[in-house]
Amino acid sequence: MKVKRGPTDEKYIKALGIFLLIWLAVALYAHVSSPAFDSGSKGVNYNSRFSDGFGYYSRDKRSTSDEVAAKAMSKIHVPFIFIALSAVISLLYVYVIRYHAKLVIFTVIFLICLLLLIGLIASTFIYQGGKQEAAAITTALACGTLLFIIVLAVVLLRRKIIIAAEVVREACKVVLFFPQLFILPIIQFVASIFAVGPVVYVYGCIWSKAVIEGRSMEFYLLTFLNSVGFYWSIFFIRAFIQMTLSGSYATWFWTLNKRFVPQGTVSHTVKTVVRYHTGTLAYGSLILTIFQMIREFFNSVKHRCGPCVACCCQWYFDVLEQFLNYLNRNAYVMTAVHGTDFVQSAKDAFNLLMRNIVGVAVTTKVTRFVIFIGMMLVLNISFFGSLAQFDNMDEIAVSFSLVALFGSALVADAVFFLVDVATDTIFLCVLEDYERNDGSEARPYYTSSELRTLFLK
Repeated sequence: MKVKRGPTDEKYIKALGIFLLIWLAVALYAHVSSPAFDSGSKGVNYNSRFSDGFGYYSRDKRSTSDEVAAKAMSKIHVPFIFIALSAVISLLYVYVIRYHAKLVIFTVIFLICLLLLIGLIASTFIYQGGKQEAAAITTALACGTLLFIIVLAVVLLRRKIIIAAEVVREACKVVLFFPQLFILPIIQFVASIFAVGPVVYVYGCIWSKAVIEGRSMEFYLLTFLNSVGFYWSIFFIRAFIQMTLSGSYATWFWTLNKRFVPQGTVSHTVKTVVRYHTGTLAYGSLILTIFQMIREFFNSVKHRCGPCVACCCQWYFDVLEQFLNYLNRNAYVMTAVHGTDFVQSAKDAFNLLMRNIVGVAVTTKVTRFVIFIGMMLVLNISFFGSLAQFDNMDEIAVSFSLVALFGSALVADAVFFLVDVATDTIFLCVLEDYERNDGSEARPYYTSSELRTLFLK
């Protein structure tokens, strides 16, 4: 889709640049004024105490520690093997969904219904046997209610579920079409570490000064500026990755013949985002930053509210955060496709989604359901597979298995993040395709034949 572009929301990228200079000044001031880095200060020498304690420990328990170290070194490769295996399993899962999304979704739904039915029957027999009647009644009611809700939802929304499954299948297809995009979550992770490092350092300087001098107005101002810098930078990095992904996926969708997707689509999208839309990214990330600062302020004062008020406000903030994240992501899609500014993109995306609210809800839930299944599959294989490599269930086995679990969660989350963004992008493009085009030669549909058949029924 050819779009005449121009810079969008330029004033916000300028505002981000000015704030980064202020943040740098805050970091330098915090470093210079921190007593922890005063060359004339005398600290406590813990080295001798540590050495004495370590020597005592090593004299009495040297043989035990050597055995533990030897066992740990002999199994140190286990978590890394399962972390690498989690990447392979995640990609295989995406590949399976790419061809058999409906089969996987309805098979899992059937298995869940079967388990609930078994739980209902078992609870009924337990109740009839006169054992644990209260627990049996509660379990039976829970299983029966969930089973009824799931069956009713599948019957009433089966067509929407099939469409959502087809959208997820198309999303997996486009994810596998751009294998080079798998590096973007890694870039996001590394960039986030570089952003978090200075934030932690500045916090350490600020708090070390506050411990000695107390919390003054200067302390709260520096903490506020540092927190804004943290959230704004993290959200900006995430927004850049999301718009790059959305732009690449949208280019694939709006190419009529998918065999002729332009070469260098990803690099062209990166250049477009950097050249024209960094202001939009700064605007969207600023909105999320303001929200997070308000939420942080509420968390600091919620102990003064009643438990009911605090619980209701917490729920409100959770819902609002999900809404803002979803709206931002779809606004980035519209900006990547049409080159409009953030406000116009968010407005267009919101109106388009509201006109298809049921399909949006079903597609979102089906996508989360598919991702949840994949995550559980990867994490269970990594954790229990790692545990199976050890003879004894000791601290080393549990520690290494937790390392494998954590690493596998990061890898699987990176892979399924691409699927999540692709699903939102493809679904938004499908909705716009059916509102703009009519299937004629002058305005053909860009949607795949499978999705087209489902939408036109």
